This record gives sequence, structure tokens and C-alpha cells, in this order.
Amino acid sequence: SDGCYGSSYERLTDGATGEFWHSCDSVEDQYPFVMSFDIGVAANLSGFRLDKRSECCGGRSPASYQIWATNEIVGAETMDIDADGDENNVSIAHWEADAISKGWVKLVEVTDNTQETFEVLIPENSTNYRYVRLVAISSINGEITANFDELTFMATAVD
Repeated sequence: SDGCYGSSYERLTDGATGEFWHSCDSVEDQYPFVMSFDIGVAANLSGFRLDKRSECCGGRSPASYQIWATNEIVGAETMDIDADGDENNVSIAHWEADAISKGWVKLVEVTDNTQETFEVLIPENSTNYRYVRLVAISSINGEITANFDELTFMATAVD
């Protein structure tokens, strides 16, 4: 969603920390969830940074997450990640298969993050991508809601 508790989606990529995005309490907004971004240009992604919410709740940052990308958004809509889930993450496996079948490429997967604010390198690849997804699977402290200040995608080349 656009966010709850006075937050908004636009705050995630505005270059400023101190203003947050917070998920809503509905099942669709809780872990696991998918956030999609049109970065406006095709870029060779080299890294990702997440800044925790500066005023509280850093344990709600992702412990397990993935970064996906594609260049073709038409026909790339994926299934609801919560559609058939259970405590064994069956929905994650089904979501991944659906994403791959629709042209999405998994660039990075992290399963053991403990840092509330973090950066991860995206392995070198030969493709520039325009559309990026953060798939947040679980939080550091096990809570089901998320909040953070800023998301940053880094690149080595831009078309």
C-alpha cells in the first residue's frame, strides 16, 4: 500500500531520511510483501541500501529479502505473494516460480540479515534493468509489519 500511520510510498526514494514508510495492518501489507519500482532508466544495478526508520523499530527491517529486476513490465504482473502461503513459505516458492515465468530475474537473496540499516552488493551482471522489486520475506525481530526511511538502488552504468 501507499503506507499507514502518516507515511507514504514516495518517502522511500526521495533521498531523505527522517521521514518513514510504514506498512499497514492488512494481511497484504505484512511480511512477506513485494514493493515494485520503476527507476526511470535502465541501469546496471550494483547495490541496494535500506535505511531503518530513524525514530524507532529498526527490528522491523528485513532479515530475509530478495531483489528482482526486469525490463518488460507488460505481462510481468505476478501472483499475490500471500495467496497460498503458510508458515513454511510455500507462497515464496510459488511466487518465485511465477516471477521467473514472467521474465523477472532474481539478482540477490539474503536470508540472515541482522543489520537494521544495511547495504548489499548486487553481483555483477551484464544486463541493465528498469523495473526493480524488493521482496521482503521476514523481519529481523519477527514482527509482521515493516517500516523504514529510505531505499537506495546503486548502479555502475545507466542507459
